[in-house]
Amino acid sequence: MLGLGLNINNIKNLCGGGFYPDAQAYFAAVETAGGSLTTTERSAFNAWFLDGVENGWLDSMKAVNFFYGSSVSQVSINVVNPSTYDLINNNFVDGDLDGDSIEANGTTKYFSYGASPEDIHDNPHSFYWYGLCKTPSTNGSYLMGSYSNTVSPSSYQLLNPSTTSRIRFFGNTLALRNQDVGTLAANSSIAISWENSSLSNLYRDGVLEDAVVTLDTGVLSNEDMLLFFWNSLGTPSVGVDGKWKVAALGDNMNTTKHQAFDTACKTLISNL
Repeated sequence: MLGLGLNINNIKNLCGGGFYPDAQAYFAAVETAGGSLTTTERSAFNAWFLDGVENGWLDSMKAVNFFYGSSVSQVSINVVNPSTYDLINNNFVDGDLDGDSIEANGTTKYFSYGASPEDIHDNPHSFYWYGLCKTPSTNGSYLMGSYSNTVSPSSYQLLNPSTTSRIRFFGNTLALRNQDVGTLAANSSIAISWENSSLSNLYRDGVLEDAVVTLDTGVLSNEDMLLFFWNSLGTPSVGVDGKWKVAALGDNMNTTKHQAFDTACKTLISNL
């Protein structure tokens, strides 16, 4: 990503009335994957990138996928940094896409980021995970995660949006934080962030629903990060169903940046 250290007006001037460089990189990747974007779609994505610069969340994003398109190849592209952490497909087909979302079945279909949380994130005290659904999960399973016992203490992270779900972070007990999060409604988002060594946040639709203060003694998992499943010691285990519009991984997100990111994603989808 392009870190310019400029205000939004300067960036717009730099673009010369055209598209932000990171947006252009994404458009090129879509074309390489055999896809295409209309002028309206390009303008919507460009506005999303500019919002990220203006509100400070773009530099925090490690991987963002919009499941908007007609091919799995296109939606697998990491919007913010194509070719880095692009999704690796396991059993999804183009028919699983319905224009603005992808349907997970909870049994056989998932993606891998091709890298572990240890590789993706800056450190154990900064990571951020986000999911925006079209229709929520019905099977009470895990949206994303990775578990490894090859490091000490054990690492365990997953995001579960179901009725009886738990948000669990890494720690000796494999359940350093358990928190019921309730049913995820249609067209709503859920996110978790670990802001420092003693504070983790749960967000629903941009609202800070729960903040837990607890001492973290964990480290990040070194097993590949999976999406629509979680990785248990190298084996895909326990998948989520439902239709999903956006998935994202980031670092160093706070409440203000999360709210801006959540709004920007929903605005982009509404403008496509």
